[in-house]
Amino acid sequence: MTNAPIARLALSLAAIPLAASPLAYAQNAERQLAGVTRNQNTLEIATNDGRYLIKPYSSTIVETTFIPKGERFDPASHAVILAPVQVQATLKDEDGRITYAVDGGISVTVDKRPFRISYAYKGKPLVAEKRGFGRADGHDTIEFALEDGEALYGAGARAVGMNRRGHRFQLYNKAHYGYAERSELLNYTIPVALSS
Repeated sequence: MTNAPIARLALSLAAIPLAASPLAYAQNAERQLAGVTRNQNTLEIATNDGRYLIKPYSSTIVETTFIPKGERFDPASHAVILAPVQVQATLKDEDGRITYAVDGGISVTVDKRPFRISYAYKGKPLVAEKRGFGRADGHDTIEFALEDGEALYGAGARAVGMNRRGHRFQLYNKAHYGYAERSELLNYTIPVALSS
């Protein structure tokens, strides 16, 4: 077992517009659902290549952690510093999908085949995985389904345009001196992305 980075996503309504339009259908054909268990307020989803932990922190914040097979889970979150509060959540398993819904708030839907996770707030779509967590060219990646023309902002100090869509950035703090018009790694990186 290694102690490599684990993909974590904290979904908070403070960072996502509520007036999201319907999402394009996205999926990961290689990821297969193996089982689902509920431990108190945390939903654990086992897949052929790892497991997801879905944990509500409030009715408007849910944390999703993906732990690849062979990796250790560190429960200390860098994504959410808020202590979770006890919330009422319901779990439904019907018609090829699992829905884990926080009363009056965020719902997480897991389509079984093809495997796909999506998030909604009071029935309005927020975000969905495309391929989700993966590894490409020796790098850990997270892919989300984006709409045509959707802009992404964030990722910290970078000397590139404000719309960060289509760029690949390292999450590593390093000074870059003497840059001219472009620098993709400039002092502080922040693993946060905001969508238009």
